Amino acid sequence: PQVYLFAPIPLFADGKNGHMQSVISFVLPRILQDVAVESGPRVTYVDAVFNAFGGADLTCRDCMYSCIGLGGDGIHPTDYGHEQIAAAVCSSTTDTCRCPVDSAPFIVSGECMSQLLAHWRILLVVGVVTIYCCFVFLWCRHQRL
Repeated sequence: PQVYLFAPIPLFADGKNGHMQSVISFVLPRILQDVAVESGPRVTYVDAVFNAFGGADLTCRDCMYSCIGLGGDGIHPTDYGHEQIAAAVCSSTTDTCRCPVDSAPFIVSGECMSQLLAHWRILLVVGVVTIYCCFVFLWCRHQRL
């Protein structure tokens, strides 16, 4: 059997949840390369998934964020990102890959627009709740004086 060691997807949100971009995007791939070389001809290092996401340039924003950056966290791929992973794995491991690859989501698509509107509603609610909480806090503080 052939073993494939895939470089991880690049980290778009450096420092988020303690994740370090330098470790995930650069140190870990080098370790995997070394392991592949030391393991012999049946182990192959592949950076196709890393490259599908734009590599060190992080050019596939749609792979990690949806709707102009309002969805996604920069750590976990979007549905489109998962499609890119599947296509990269498929094309790297077989000559007869038939994975359909969709084009990047269009920002003004109906689905994206509904997500965008949903986010605006959430942002509006969060804003109103924040203002209310600040008002209550200030009122309570004023009452103590």
